[in-house]
Amino acid sequence: MLADLPEELRRKVFETHPEVTTADILHRLIESPEIRAFVRGEPVAEDIQEALGRFIDLLAAEVPREEGIYCPKCHKGPFKSEMALRGHLANCPAKSKEPANDD
Repeated sequence: MLADLPEELRRKVFETHPEVTTADILHRLIESPEIRAFVRGEPVAEDIQEALGRFIDLLAAEVPREEGIYCPKCHKGPFKSEMALRGHLANCPAKSKEPANDD
């Protein structure tokens, strides 16, 4: 995560605050209102949602997974069939928060 910061900014953070660790930053992020809202399935800014999605994908790639189908939105699973996944997607907490079109 810190590796994604521009080198100059990263250097400034660690030069001015050598006591700051990646763990410190993660703890602060976990407590942030945006992260809490995302976990509850509430709407968050698109850039935050995208960044968290990338972070979840990174973590998920490292965790051994059981065989089956996983939700592409919230990564829950495994589901034993496409039908089971479709049933989950109908109520997935990570589903789009966009208003429905009532045409």
